[in-house]
Amino acid sequence: EGKVIVVILPDTGERYLSTDLFEAQ
Repeated sequence: EGKVIVVILPDTGERYLSTDLFEAQ
């Protein structure tokens, strides 16, 4: 699902933050 979040977010910065939060959980 983490990858799905990355795809949804168009901004690279947002994508990075989303991925970081996903991995933190």
